[in-house]
Amino acid sequence: MANLLQSLQESQQGYQQHNPNNLQVAPNQTQKPTRALPVCLALVLVPSALATVASVAMHYSEARDNWLASNTGGVEVVEISAPTLLLDYPDVGVLLDTQRRVFELPQQVHSVEDTQPESSSKSASTAVASVKELPEQSDDLLEGIDLSSLSPDIAQRLQAAIQSDSPIEQESETVQSSPLNSDVAQWAGKLPALNFQTHVYSSDPNKRWVKVNGVEHQEGEWLTDGVQLIAIEAQACVVEFDNQRIEIPALYDWQG
Repeated sequence: MANLLQSLQESQQGYQQHNPNNLQVAPNQTQKPTRALPVCLALVLVPSALATVASVAMHYSEARDNWLASNTGGVEVVEISAPTLLLDYPDVGVLLDTQRRVFELPQQVHSVEDTQPESSSKSASTAVASVKELPEQSDDLLEGIDLSSLSPDIAQRLQAAIQSDSPIEQESETVQSSPLNSDVAQWAGKLPALNFQTHVYSSDPNKRWVKVNGVEHQEGEWLTDGVQLIAIEAQACVVEFDNQRIEIPALYDWQG
């Protein structure tokens, strides 16, 4: 074994003698990396390349702007006024009156169509004159007048004229009451809230109605507990509460 080790040492010494240029590397010595050179070259060349590209782009942009300015013509705005044409006024002929004539009711009764006989118009005018000369009577003013000889159109007009001229229908009954506006302190906190939203008055009592608190009522109906609608007048309503009649203006909102 000792001879084997000695022979190995001798062979090692002989190998070193034959290769004197062999570099001896210390065990703790590390080999320097070989990638540092490309990185340094990149750091030096990239900024210069970018600067060159930016300079070329700027020069190209300036050259393009100069070329466009020298080869593009300016815009000139020219105003041209339209010629004035003088035309003759058109001949429209004679202008007709388009307004419709309004006739009063007696004139409408007298003006009968050509198809109606002349005797019918005369009898209608005579009937109207006789009715106007009658004194004030009850609602049945047509009693005693024979309308069978008249046409239905003339009879209807005659009946409408009598109803419009009747003094009985034009008179309205007034109910004695105290205005609510003058007695607010008396009824505050007593009279329930009443919001009169709609007020419709007509000469025909059956067509009079009001809308109170969202509900439609006619004369004689109860608005709320203890409040009865007595009459609907042209500008006010009369209600009865606590055995007293109160006049409330139309479309009045009583908060109670």
